[in-house]
Amino acid sequence: MKPKVYEQNVLITESCDFQAIHSRLDDRAIRLLHAGLGLSSELTELVDAYLDPPNGEIDWINVSEETGDLTWYCGVAVNTLGFDHNEISCFESVPLEESTVILHSTKDFSNILLSAVYFVGEYNDFLKKHLFYGRELDQDKIKQNMQQICACVSGLCVVSGTTIEKAREINIEKLKARFGDKFTAHAALNRNLEEERNILEGTNESN
Repeated sequence: MKPKVYEQNVLITESCDFQAIHSRLDDRAIRLLHAGLGLSSELTELVDAYLDPPNGEIDWINVSEETGDLTWYCGVAVNTLGFDHNEISCFESVPLEESTVILHSTKDFSNILLSAVYFVGEYNDFLKKHLFYGRELDQDKIKQNMQQICACVSGLCVVSGTTIEKAREINIEKLKARFGDKFTAHAALNRNLEEERNILEGTNESN
């Protein structure tokens, strides 16, 4: 089948009941979409940091930054869904020294990253079926999904040389330097990368 003919056939089964879709696209759904899109895009940046480092060597500080960004979107999703953070992050009670993840192990990183891609894809599939097919979100399934995503993020943090708790702290420090007390699109698009890098390296004079 030629591409144009295929496209015409695709449109026959596209979900186009936009009135129903709009009715489901409330503030809660928009926040969940923001989290899902953010998790997906941050995984892309994480892959870039890992597979295509600027100097040919993996910049583990940059990798840990991207894992910190993943925690931010997890925070948005968990808050929007009304879940208990302690329940979602129950795996954090396991002492770091008992972790089976090896520091800077490319094998461990690849395996955990693949799992993270899977679970983030599953999260977005829940949203797709909710918004475009009208299926209600299964709270139990999406709660388990968030636990799995956060566990993967924690593993990525350990491989890159930090913990999920520390990644959260550094992430907030970075965002405070970028935005102050409030998000603005201008600040998001005009970042001081040198200052943010200093924060990631722990060399910022204000620390």
